[in-house]
Amino acid sequence: MISKFWHSLVVVLLCLTQVMLADDVKSGGKPFVSKWGGSGGGQNAHESWRYRTFTTVSGYAARPDNEVLNEVTVEWLPIERDPLGNRCKVSGHLQFSDAGVTRNIDRFQGVAVYLAKQPNQELDWSKGIEQNQASYETGFTVDHSGTFEVWFDLREMQSDRHAEQVYQFGLALGRHEDTELPNQFGFKQSQREKTELGEKITWSSRTAVIPSTVKMIKIPVAPEISRELELINRVNPWFFQLSNHQQYQSTGVDLIRAVNAVRRLGKEKGLATLEEFLKLLGGENYFGDRHNTVVWIIQLAFESDRSKEQILFPEVRDSLNRRDSPERQSWPLDPMELSDDQPFKLTGFNVGGKMALNHSKAHLAWAHENGVIREGLLIPSSDPLTAAQAILLSPKFQRLEESAQREVAQWIPGQAMSMVPDLVEQFRKSNPNNPGDVIDYEAEWAALLEYAKQFDITWDQRSENFIVRPKPK
Repeated sequence: MISKFWHSLVVVLLCLTQVMLADDVKSGGKPFVSKWGGSGGGQNAHESWRYRTFTTVSGYAARPDNEVLNEVTVEWLPIERDPLGNRCKVSGHLQFSDAGVTRNIDRFQGVAVYLAKQPNQELDWSKGIEQNQASYETGFTVDHSGTFEVWFDLREMQSDRHAEQVYQFGLALGRHEDTELPNQFGFKQSQREKTELGEKITWSSRTAVIPSTVKMIKIPVAPEISRELELINRVNPWFFQLSNHQQYQSTGVDLIRAVNAVRRLGKEKGLATLEEFLKLLGGENYFGDRHNTVVWIIQLAFESDRSKEQILFPEVRDSLNRRDSPERQSWPLDPMELSDDQPFKLTGFNVGGKMALNHSKAHLAWAHENGVIREGLLIPSSDPLTAAQAILLSPKFQRLEESAQREVAQWIPGQAMSMVPDLVEQFRKSNPNNPGDVIDYEAEWAALLEYAKQFDITWDQRSENFIVRPKPK
């Protein structure tokens, strides 16, 4: 039973990093208390907008009229990359001309920083951005020097971590307005609370860039890390499909490579490398599912030491079966399954932030005390489509409750397809869908399995990748 929803994207927002910014910015000696909201945000050609409401902002200069605002300039500061090289910090000072003298602005101001997705590409942002060509991140001045700071994930761009590249940047201003503060907690409000006003900033991807702020800026080479760390880093965020960017998603192939790299290192060096990866992530504030990378690798690279009391892997929240369920024995890596040395995630649920970090630390402690490196490497002998279908046809899958079957069938085919993208692209070109067609995904999966019979799909251990060749006629 293949659910027609298996292609859907998981959107699990357990802890928004933007909320954490409220603790880092102060005005008049009091921290901003804010509420985030928004619509859109998907990386496409349509408008998206975001807003944030602040309590009373004091101690800043009065806001000028729009004519003055549109004459703002930017002193861009050198761009910095995070220790893993995934993200970059973009910062600068908002400035204005005062009687021929350039000064930093002394007011509270929301900003949107635009970044072209391809290097050396010059774009027209006079009417905002097309989100298939550029990304934007939002922020505000954090002090009286007009300083702003935003972070971009470079894996959403066409970028080479090993090369210095130049990208177009620009800045647009957020729209400010007074607004009644929302009742965030549902408590009965006093009359004073009902009338207290806050300041609301709204950002839109369709806001015109300020022409004087557009600049081509170098993004430096990523910090040098070991080959093993690069492979581990490439895994995340495996099966965390929050982003609509396909290039932002890693696949089971990436996980196989990382697991094999850790196995080759042995127990002590392997665990030390995983611990270094967590350290480079920078703790619980590194957004998303990335800390779970360590969990998946430990479960595939380590097993319980048979010379000691058998102790199960630490529990993770997104398991398919309850820990005390009899079926759990049939799925020892739950919420994963290894089919012919190919990893698949069984559920679409993910945890992030501090919870994922805690899972990683628990698994590392387990591996130090109770784990040994599994023998051999992951070397698939069949193709991902066959491995995926083997799960869906297995007796243990048939024993699952119907809701659990739907959950598994929702995600397995898409993961298999992601491991042979060229084959899937060729299949869809030969079986195009017309705009507006209602797609039967169960039928499409069956058709793809039939189409794949024309090809030899084999695992190449040297490149650690699947090679697809037409079968001789």
